[in-house]
Amino acid sequence: MLVYNAVIISQITYGLNTLNITPGIKNRLNSFHMRGLRYMLGIDHSYYSHETNDSVLEKANLVLNKAQNPNLSWQQFRQQQDDDGQEIKTIRLVGDIILDRQKTLLGHLLRRDDSDLMRHVAFDDELKRPHQLYKKTGHPRASWVDDNLERVYSNIFNDAWDQTDPIKRQDLINAAMEYKF
Repeated sequence: MLVYNAVIISQITYGLNTLNITPGIKNRLNSFHMRGLRYMLGIDHSYYSHETNDSVLEKANLVLNKAQNPNLSWQQFRQQQDDDGQEIKTIRLVGDIILDRQKTLLGHLLRRDDSDLMRHVAFDDELKRPHQLYKKTGHPRASWVDDNLERVYSNIFNDAWDQTDPIKRQDLINAAMEYKF
């Protein structure tokens, strides 16, 4: 399990901090991760074993933490470890790991000091899409910045993100400075 996390998961997540993760890409990454966990734990596909992905994650977390009693549920094990004051290691889905890293990168961009290399470019210009000479047909492409600003703002303030609202933009910058996400 430790080798899987150190080698496979690190190789999957390398460089994906700046990729615009769509729900389809996130599902594909998570399904690959779950297939690897099922293989290591000897659990067949959910169609045959009737084991949900949540129960597979619980069993993987128990194995990772070297639980003495395999009949314990994950909640019981966590309560027992909290009572003893021991550290608990958890396995998270790859999609969630990447989204957290993207949130951290966005926080670094928002907290960027004006004395950085890009000081001559205004904040507004950095976060806009590049100018297109002609309009592409079809649905507009989602951008990394737009998706992450929307996700982070809705998670922090439980409100919809509006790119054109300067008050919401300043609130997000202040949250990045205060919470260090």
